[in-house]
Amino acid sequence: MKRSLTLPMALIGLFLGVFAFNACQKETKETFSSVKNGKEDPAQVDTKTCVHPVFCNKQVDAACSDGYSCALAIFPSTNRNRIRWHVGTQCSCSQSYSSTVYYTLYKWTSSTPPQYTKVATFSCNNATMWYAKTLLTNSTVFNLLMNETSVIHPTTITEDSFGFLYDTGGTPLNYNDNWKFTTGSTAGTISCVVKDPGGLQ
Repeated sequence: MKRSLTLPMALIGLFLGVFAFNACQKETKETFSSVKNGKEDPAQVDTKTCVHPVFCNKQVDAACSDGYSCALAIFPSTNRNRIRWHVGTQCSCSQSYSSTVYYTLYKWTSSTPPQYTKVATFSCNNATMWYAKTLLTNSTVFNLLMNETSVIHPTTITEDSFGFLYDTGGTPLNYNDNWKFTTGSTAGTISCVVKDPGGLQ
């Protein structure tokens, strides 16, 4: 009787051992396959470094100023179209980008194909930015590019239907972020000269 129970128990033990070994092999193989195929732990996927600049809090208006942040502002005779923005990071707009940013401003010149012509370049290390110039003509489309490193962009660029920018040869432009905006129609219509009540000025 004792001998007859030993054989079935040994077979059951052997079966369980083989099953456990196969399960362990399957888990090891799946883990290796996931690593090989580039799958990662979800906790490790979102590893942004928060060091690249982006446009935040964008505004288009008109004001009695001429110049831009990091440059000498001039009080003009009439108002200018002005753009204002905050330089945040790709992690959060509440986190200011603190290094120098290089800007290239393009003006819309053709709709077929969509083309822009470079009209200005400037750089600044302020997170709170503004730009107001006579070249920001009324009711005109512009595209402002930002780069974290100094880049010389081509004179003429094109835009595809998705808003991506290229040089005229079809090579994608290198930039961190861009802002396509349209100016208003009131620039040059308001006097910026303050006259004193006694008529002396």
